[in-house]
Amino acid sequence: MNAVRTRPAHGGATTRPDRREQIVAAATAVLGRQGYANTSLKDVAAEAGIAPGLLHYYFQSKDDLLVEVVAEVDRQLQKEWAEGASGITDPMARINAGIERAIRNCSEKPEFFRLLLDAYALGLDNPAIGARTQEMLDNFTDLIRAEMLAMQDRLPMPVPENEDIFDFPGAVAGAINGIAWLSLVRGKSPAPAYNAFRMYILGLTTVAYMAAGQELPPELTKQLMDAGGGVFPAEPTP
Repeated sequence: MNAVRTRPAHGGATTRPDRREQIVAAATAVLGRQGYANTSLKDVAAEAGIAPGLLHYYFQSKDDLLVEVVAEVDRQLQKEWAEGASGITDPMARINAGIERAIRNCSEKPEFFRLLLDAYALGLDNPAIGARTQEMLDNFTDLIRAEMLAMQDRLPMPVPENEDIFDFPGAVAGAINGIAWLSLVRGKSPAPAYNAFRMYILGLTTVAYMAAGQELPPELTKQLMDAGGGVFPAEPTP
């Protein structure tokens, strides 16, 4: 994904990895400010402080540059999650941390989700871009699948493995990205919708324990109380 092109530039020179990173950083800033439709390669070149023609030695088109920007931010977000969640071993706490991370990402980097939507839309008609966005989506669902498998050892009922029938990783990925996009369209905070999704996930976990005739573990009960924000009483009403 990050291979550096080495086709000769003017005078037989080759592309430089640091120059490519410079262009991606500049494009991230410009696209984030102006959006994909309102950004030209000249804008990116001006932000990077290079000649417009030099961009074409690193990226074939604005579409190609957009996907690289989205892929780079996506890598950063996944790295931040891996580092932030490395010390969290309880599955219920990881669910909570994952939702909090989604809220923070959407609130702090709304431009990423806007650009991600642009990239997906372009990929519908451009096979090369479609392959890149599919790779990003596969990486995201693989991360979610790994989290679910880690939880499975703590649940009394296994998570269905036949994703042709029940694609839970795909559903979770769709919910996380979809809530972010919905918040952009509505111009509202994504937190309430993400909190509702958190309650849904915790509710499914609760049903698994109830169906097996087992008591809820204390950590799950606490997560439900915390996620409910006082909606649920601490003790059942007689």
